[in-house]
Amino acid sequence: MVREDKTPAAVLLPEQHAVLERLLASPLIARAPRLRGFLAYVSQCMLDGRLDEVTEQQIGCRVFGRPEGYNHTEDNIVRVTARNLRAKLEEYFATEGLAEEWIVEIPKGRYLPTFRPRELPEKFDTVPASAQEYILQPSLHLGPREILAWGLCATLAVGLAAALWLMPTPARSAAGGLVSALFPNPAERVTVVIVDSDLQLYRFVENRTVPLDLYLGGRYLQPGGSPTDTPMPPGLSRFFRNGGNKNTSFSSAVMASRLFQVMPAGQVEVRHPTQLNSRDFQRNHAIILGGPWVNPWGQLFESKLNFRIVTGEDATGSMVKNGVPQPGELDIYATSRDGAVETSYARLALLPNLGGVGKVLLLGATTSGAIEAAGDFLLRREFLDALLQLLHLEPGDRIPYFELVLEVKAVDVTPQGMRIVAHRSIASPVR
Repeated sequence: MVREDKTPAAVLLPEQHAVLERLLASPLIARAPRLRGFLAYVSQCMLDGRLDEVTEQQIGCRVFGRPEGYNHTEDNIVRVTARNLRAKLEEYFATEGLAEEWIVEIPKGRYLPTFRPRELPEKFDTVPASAQEYILQPSLHLGPREILAWGLCATLAVGLAAALWLMPTPARSAAGGLVSALFPNPAERVTVVIVDSDLQLYRFVENRTVPLDLYLGGRYLQPGGSPTDTPMPPGLSRFFRNGGNKNTSFSSAVMASRLFQVMPAGQVEVRHPTQLNSRDFQRNHAIILGGPWVNPWGQLFESKLNFRIVTGEDATGSMVKNGVPQPGELDIYATSRDGAVETSYARLALLPNLGGVGKVLLLGATTSGAIEAAGDFLLRREFLDALLQLLHLEPGDRIPYFELVLEVKAVDVTPQGMRIVAHRSIASPVR
């Protein structure tokens, strides 16, 4: 007998949808699979109007695999997880989510998420110290040209304006880095392809990834377009459709902004993955941000690499797989933590484009902090010098196609240092 659900689905504001998206995709939550699974389940029930399924008994069965009818008074896994999730939410909105206008909470004694507006002062004379620790690495300044460029691309990133507003004036030390060496001709267009954060959320919630052929035209959201035989719940499909198709991640938006800083006016264009087709990778240079499951165009090139960004068994975590390890290298480079010190990895690769007449630079990582560090590697002169030394090149030499793995050390999310732990190169120089 089919249950008649008379409870209406929750109607959220677009910005509330976006907060949920960023929250579920946050590394802070991703590092705790049990908390992420709990939050994803109760959020989806809220969106679908399945409020009768948000009980301790149902959560225990659906999220934690407890048998039907288990004694939840003796097994307190749901209550303990809810308590830990409340603490993690407080941590997120005090650090990574400091710029969010809406705060998500799980009220005590309940399991459904609620939203409340953040009470912001009318004017910030200075950025709070807790925000500086997370946001001001590396510091940025947007001049008139960059502000105009982001004005034209404003629909690409949810929350980007708030993020850029908090960034201070920097020293422009990035000029002369690897990006400038790879793309020296200001007349040659470079397309920066940002992350599709809707796919990042889809991956966390649905525990599966989307191949490029189903991504094109949004086929994975259409009936029968799922990458698996399991249909996507209507509420989830509605969530993605209502959330818009031009969302990106904070780290991707910041990386694109930094590229605007150091490259000549008019050389860079920022595009969302939904705005491209394969012909774009036959003519122009491109910089593809994010791994192949949050930026599906990377799938065109991933199979050509030794160091490949892959997913974990549950399709949520990312790691770098070493296809043919050499002495001293690891088979898998995965994020780990030792106390307050987190070790993560970024993969950079330079390949010819599909037409063989341009270059494609891939930048992916296992955490957003590693993306930030990889940005420094691309933009700062001292890291270019280190790469030239590693590849036995002199300044001004043409740089060959290469791929490398960066190890990044971070304390409380802030990168503290990095080093190249593995690399490959091809003798033929880039033309």
